Amino acid sequence: MKVKKFQAMDMPEALQKIKAEFGPDAVILSSRQVSRGKGVFGMLGRPILEVTAASDVAPQPPVPVAPRPGAYAPAASAPAPRPPADHGAILSLQADVDSLREELGVLGRRPRGDASKALERDVKALSGKLDQLLTQTAAFERLQLAPGLRVLHAHLEGMDLDPQLAARLLGFLQEKLDAGTLAEGREQVALREVVERTVRVAPDLAENGAGQRVVALVGPTGVGKTTTVAKLAARFALQQDRRVGLITLDTFRIGAVEQLKTYAHITGVPMRVALDAAGFRDAIEQFSDREIVLVDTAGQSPRDEVSLAELLTLFPADVKVEVHLVLSVTTRSRDLERILRHYAPVKASRLLLTKLDETACHGPLFGLPVTSRLPLSYLTTGQNVPDDIEIATPRGVADYLLGAAGAGQ
Repeated sequence: MKVKKFQAMDMPEALQKIKAEFGPDAVILSSRQVSRGKGVFGMLGRPILEVTAASDVAPQPPVPVAPRPGAYAPAASAPAPRPPADHGAILSLQADVDSLREELGVLGRRPRGDASKALERDVKALSGKLDQLLTQTAAFERLQLAPGLRVLHAHLEGMDLDPQLAARLLGFLQEKLDAGTLAEGREQVALREVVERTVRVAPDLAENGAGQRVVALVGPTGVGKTTTVAKLAARFALQQDRRVGLITLDTFRIGAVEQLKTYAHITGVPMRVALDAAGFRDAIEQFSDREIVLVDTAGQSPRDEVSLAELLTLFPADVKVEVHLVLSVTTRSRDLERILRHYAPVKASRLLLTKLDETACHGPLFGLPVTSRLPLSYLTTGQNVPDDIEIATPRGVADYLLGAAGAGQ
């Protein structure tokens, strides 16, 4: 392998030099900005881009691998070949990604005093570039897949599953097809098995064993936290005969307290309102005989760091609170990523996803647990209390994700 460093004013110029030296089969290894020279004059000059690229001098032909005994053997008639890898496209995508990384780095180093509108404009521009890159990458990945997997790729894309995650899933199955350990026509079955083995779920809250369980639902406005609290309260109190208590911290939204109070009256569950950490602790003490205490919180904008800090002060350090982050699957993927980052300080231990009935794009059911590394607890499918809620299961997630991908196989 031949490795060489190239210097240029920007990525397009570097890419032109790399192609001229190595041809279309080159691979970019790294890129960084370097100073033009030493001393004062060098520091005042505009930094230049240094890109390290590599190319195989004499690529070796692949060695065929014999299938293991008993493994699926491909038919005698060779299948239609997949399109060859477009190394020029790979190089171009890598260059675009590195260029985007550079712009993000410059944006991150920008002084805080800059105008917010200019910053917002730059972020939107970078977001647009990233969306375009993801689209190009997804199209390229699809070209490398066998026909059966291309159908599944299109389905996952339509389900709003993260493109990189979809590529990893189907790339894994493509390797099994190439090795002869997966039979053609069984791709969907294999994908279902991978999904069920990968997604993490949490047990029902009713399986709490000994001691009291305090569970707080947090999340953005409009995701259905109050209704979900009511569903859980009715589920445990009416259907499972558990001793349940309700606490609301949502004193900001008009009618929020009255809404939960109405649910509490219908289900016969006692309710308390807490205005601060001391009030929260008092309510927990009043509910010392309750097996499960459900806590409703005020919704927040993902950009409101002040409200998030105030929420954190409401949970006393000496009270063990299990936080479930409530998100709606109707939220755009890019916004879900921002919400996950915003709520990281609350240290949620579970994910609860709502509004499955309002969209056919159920990719977040699989993508969010993988991205956040949090298990799913419950899924809500409507407004009816207490019916439209279910315990998350690996099989259920696979059904939502692949139910419309086709029967059989």
